[in-house]
Order: sequence, then structure tokens, then C-alpha cells
Amino acid sequence: MIQAFDKAKEQISTIQKKTFIEWNTNIGKTVIPTDQIVYIKTSEIDSRDKDITLNDGTVIVLKNLNLKNLLEMLPAKDFAQINKKEIIALSSVKVLTTNEIITTILTEGDSFLKLQIGDTYKSTLLELFGK
Repeated sequence: MIQAFDKAKEQISTIQKKTFIEWNTNIGKTVIPTDQIVYIKTSEIDSRDKDITLNDGTVIVLKNLNLKNLLEMLPAKDFAQINKKEIIALSSVKVLTTNEIITTILTEGDSFLKLQIGDTYKSTLLELFGK
């Protein structure tokens, strides 16, 4: 019986991802709660870096991290890669079409951020939303 509980506990812990993750950023080692992250994109300055947008609009630069490893650190039920350069928090999706996502993230012109869905990621994304 104890062995069964230990095995169940081990499986649950591997399924659940951390809710706080420590990263090297432009402001040093930083612990970021994953529920604060709304959008991640590859930096335009250095492709090894990733720009993370938090729900209050703050942008933090993650240093030397690829999207694949980053996605593995994040809770799979909360995040999805939408193209080669971007990951979105599913909670920030306002409208989903077959080609585009309209987010709840405001841009400088007071309109909502629109993101293109890459062909490779369409089916996975539509499955996540049950379409």
C-alpha cells in the first residue's frame, strides 16, 4: 500500500510543473511565477534571448535559453508554442482563428496584440482549445 502511494506521489510530481521558475535574466537571477507570464517571444536583438511579458506589462529578458527548453519548464496546460518564435499563455487568448490569435495583451496603440499561428503548431493549438 505504501509503495502504491509513493508511486502515485512520484507520478503526480512529474506531471505538475513548478509554479515558480528561476532564470538568468537581464536583471540577474530572477524567480518568476509562471502564472504572471502572458507572452514569450524570441528577442529581436539576440535570438538566444527571450522576451517575457508579464501580466502587468513588464518585459524581462531571459538569457541564453531556447524555446524548446523554456516550454518544457512551463506548465503544459497553461502555455503553447504558436510559431517558431513565440509562446503564449492560454489565459491571454481572447480570440482564436485558424491563422491568428487575438490576445488580451494591450499594445501601445491601445489595441490588442495579434499573433500569427505557424502551420506546424495549428493542430496542437486547436486541440488545446477543443476545436
